[in-house]
This record gives sequence, structure tokens and C-alpha cells, in this order.
Amino acid sequence: MRISVIAPETFGRPSVSLVIEEKPICAGAIAHCLRSACGVDEVRLERSIAGGKIRASEGPYVVVLVDLATINYDFNALEALVARLDPSPVIAVDDRPNPAFASIAATIKCRGYVARTVEEEQFKQQVRSVISGQSCFPSGFRQEDVPPDWHGTKKMNVLTERQSAVLACVARGLSNNEIALELGISVGTVKTHVHTVLRRIGARNRTEAAIVAPRFHALGKRLDMTESAGEC
Repeated sequence: MRISVIAPETFGRPSVSLVIEEKPICAGAIAHCLRSACGVDEVRLERSIAGGKIRASEGPYVVVLVDLATINYDFNALEALVARLDPSPVIAVDDRPNPAFASIAATIKCRGYVARTVEEEQFKQQVRSVISGQSCFPSGFRQEDVPPDWHGTKKMNVLTERQSAVLACVARGLSNNEIALELGISVGTVKTHVHTVLRRIGARNRTEAAIVAPRFHALGKRLDMTESAGEC
């Protein structure tokens, strides 16, 4: 697939990028990287995507970086932003790499997914590659890993209701036996669910699962509310 590259000189104005990040120190660090190593003249900073502050008419931007925690992992809102700012390339920024979120970012047409856990030079290289017209996703990422039930702005069931309940128990530090008692299922079933949950949310162990659990909980609540509103 051919990707159009936004050349700042084409528009006869300084190159401008957009960073959506609620933490000033993080926003400042990203802005510094963009100016010092990515050839960006001006960096516009926003602390949210709410309220219609970001207008397509102010673009196109050479690159747009959106912190997923800042938007509370609202992939529906991110997809709408990507469409609205097209052809400006959008990069989803996460605090740690997560295959499930990288897959969703690719599906909603983000140009890249990067984590703040990488070294500064690698981060700069990843952003530069997107500015030059390439896509940038974690090594080993495969488009076929995208959750099969994600359909654009519709619903995403990364976890089933039962798997979500198991994840909530894992986040509380419950053992498999304790989860089995609480949910009224066998220990063997719990083990199966835990294995599936870890794989689907991109966690290597129960500790990592507990760290990312709030993100999936917030995402699930928001989607439930969206679906309920749509049924009225």
C-alpha cells in the first residue's frame, strides 16, 4: 500500500506536529525530540481530544502523537481522530508495549505504535520513519494478530465477560483456587481462562496482567455504555 508523505515545504509553511499528552513533562520531552531530531519546526500541545479543540483545518501535521493513557484508551475516539486528521500520520504512544493495543492501533489506521520504554534514539528513529511515510509497529507484530471482533467504530471484545471477571480477580491477587471459588468454576477452567487472558492482553505474567487490567476495565465499561446508548 502506498502511503502519502506530507512534505512541509510543499505547503510553504513551517512543519507542524501535534502531541496529545496530559503530563507536561512528557509532552515537553516528546516536543524536544520532535524539534531536535525529527526536523519539526513547531509542536502544538494538547492535553485532551475532547471538546472539538483539534480541527482538521489546522493540519496537515507532519506527525501526530497521541498518548493512549491521556485518552483513557478510547480507541473509538482515536479512530475518529485518525479519520478527521487524514492524511496526517498518527502514532499511538503507550507506557509499555502491548500487542493487543498495537493490533487495534493498526486496525484503526494509526501509522505507528510506540512505547515510552524504548531508548530515546530508538523513539526518534521510529517517529522519523513514520514522518518519512513508513509504518512503525513493534517487532514481531503481525496484522493477523488483530482481534477478529474489532470492527472499526463498532465494539471490541478483547475479553469475554468471563475472561474480564477472571482478569479482575487476577488484578486483586487471587490465586487460581480462590478465583474458582469466587466465580463458581473449576480450577482447570480458571487456568485455561488465565492463559487466554494473558495472551490476549499481551501480558507475560500475572503481575503484568494486574498492571494493565484497569485499562481493559475502563475500555469495557465505556463500550458497554456506548452499546447501551445505541440500543435506545
